[in-house]
Amino acid sequence: GKDKILLAYTTGHPDNELPNHLYFNYININTLTLEDVKGRTLSKIAEGPHQVSKRPEYAEKYPDAVVDAPNDSRNWLWQVVADKDSRPSIAMVRINDAKESHDYVYARWDGNQWQTTFLANGGGHFHQTSGLEKCYSGGMAIDDAQANVIYCSVPVEGTYGRHYEIMKYTVQHDGTVVSEAVTRNSKQNNARPYMIPSSVKTPLRLIWMQGYYYDWIVSRERPGYPTAICADYTWKGPKVNSNKKLLNDKQKR
Repeated sequence: GKDKILLAYTTGHPDNELPNHLYFNYININTLTLEDVKGRTLSKIAEGPHQVSKRPEYAEKYPDAVVDAPNDSRNWLWQVVADKDSRPSIAMVRINDAKESHDYVYARWDGNQWQTTFLANGGGHFHQTSGLEKCYSGGMAIDDAQANVIYCSVPVEGTYGRHYEIMKYTVQHDGTVVSEAVTRNSKQNNARPYMIPSSVKTPLRLIWMQGYYYDWIVSRERPGYPTAICADYTWKGPKVNSNKKLLNDKQKR
């Protein structure tokens, strides 16, 4: 937001790569250079692309640019934010070889090295269509006002069976994790949590999708994602008239 652009990325799509490593860099817009988290210059933008590699030689040469380099899983990025000390925090998922188990992981730069913390298992792909987009997790979101707070969509057994619920995870200073349910006993899945940017001074901050998700496109074979948008917020305004699709009659004018 000032003089740096934060970049986190993998070498490719997890559907196609095993293993798939996760990296972090800055773009310094004053010097137009690509830097690692310690400010070491990796390349000058004017000289062309910086060639990233999963080979051991790359990690040896640029150790602080590599956030996570597993040998047996597929990493996928969800979000990167800077905490109050301007240190990057990353929400990521480790997906196993068969793409049937998704682990939510929180990575944070502590000033000296990358620290990764397991949050929860997110099950497999969250949507209703079997065999499609098996790397689609229920979703993660970091609170940009409290970068140690992460919201995840996790499968939970409840009153109406197994559905994805929104869980809040707080990573403590000692690395322990405290969990809290945001939704519970839902009749439909809750997925893709999202923190509204720059909403710290408002009561409406966390939103997510609730309903059925068949595909990321709408087609004759599958009806896309007929979901509602929900929020962790109590509406205090006029009653919604869902039949007229209006909040109140004044909106007619």
